[in-house]
Amino acid sequence: MPMTYANYANRFNNLVEKQFRPALLKSGDPDLRLYGQLLCENNLGLHSLRHWFSVQLVLRGEGIAQVQYWRGDSSPESALTYLQNKGDLLKELKRTSADLIEILLTEGERGYKDGHY
Repeated sequence: MPMTYANYANRFNNLVEKQFRPALLKSGDPDLRLYGQLLCENNLGLHSLRHWFSVQLVLRGEGIAQVQYWRGDSSPESALTYLQNKGDLLKELKRTSADLIEILLTEGERGYKDGHY
């Protein structure tokens, strides 16, 4: 049976609030601690996953038509925005992506084992 939007949103929020944010705040990397602080002041919404997915498409070399298709956009303007900023996206993500993904996977697994999800 598919997960409802409300159930998905609840699980995502639990992951961010109980696992991801605390792990970032404890990190020895000042940039990651800053991300943790930003999560105290701002919500990481479900739309952020769409943004992340769009960035991943661009970084993997997808063209405007593919990015537009996978995002479900009716026009190419949104996809074009991501493609125009590819250099900046690459620079920023190279710096933090691996650490963020590692924390997210580790804390997500811990939360799942603890029965939070």
